[in-house]
Amino acid sequence: MLRFCNNGYKKLQTRQQNIFSSLVTQFKEAEGSMTSMTDSAGALSSAYDVYMNTTQAHIDQLKASFTELSMTIFDSESTKGVIDFLNSVIQFLNNIIKDFGLLSTAIAGVGIYKFIKNFD
Repeated sequence: MLRFCNNGYKKLQTRQQNIFSSLVTQFKEAEGSMTSMTDSAGALSSAYDVYMNTTQAHIDQLKASFTELSMTIFDSESTKGVIDFLNSVIQFLNNIIKDFGLLSTAIAGVGIYKFIKNFD
């Protein structure tokens, strides 16, 4: 019986050592992951700083500021109406330019302007 208990104790001891070894290994891997994440955060911060100095970042900031101003001044329905109207005008101009070309459209615009100017 003592031999059986002694054998079981050795198996239990070996198992506990394996578990401990596994925990230490996993801790080292987790520590390496944390270091990697910290380094990545620094790289991300550097990339963000570079982006913030680009023209696109300034344009995005302007868009955000304009959107905030629009939301403050106009209610949602008014803003949607103005945006839809401007979008329609831009799509109309885009279709005219696609169909007739930029030069023909510019000449037609000048002609319409001169015609309207004659009424003044």
